Amino acid sequence: MATPDPIALLQRLSARAATGRPVSAELADEVLAWLTDAAPLILSGVPPAEALGLRPSPGSRSLARVYRKSLRDDALTRLYEFADGSQQQRGETVLGWIDAHRDGYPVPGVPVECLDEVLAAGESVPTDGGSVARIAKARAAVAPAVTVARDCGTVEP
Repeated sequence: MATPDPIALLQRLSARAATGRPVSAELADEVLAWLTDAAPLILSGVPPAEALGLRPSPGSRSLARVYRKSLRDDALTRLYEFADGSQQQRGETVLGWIDAHRDGYPVPGVPVECLDEVLAAGESVPTDGGSVARIAKARAAVAPAVTVARDCGTVEP
């Protein structure tokens, strides 16, 4: 059995876990095959990320960084939706809220969890309103990825 893309496999596993339903036998077999192929390599000293096919190619971002940036951008987008004015003004407003929150001031009418997520993501916060607006526009233009697979619970068998 050919091992699928490791990221796709992890996405399917994560989506299934989010449903609270048991993992299908098909998905369990794929995960077991993936780990079985990687185990001897890991035990021989190959870094786990490389053995599992999770090491980024040279010059690309690590999966952890991509994930953190995604968390930051999602929170920025949600904050952007609360702001009024032109795109630039909305972006500047969001940055003002983040600065105020970072300095310990309350930001009424804005979800504190979004402010916390931006700061907790560990990625740099944009420095201009235009960047925030571009992030929000890009997020709005791209529909969230949905894995349609029987093991995700999105399609009944």
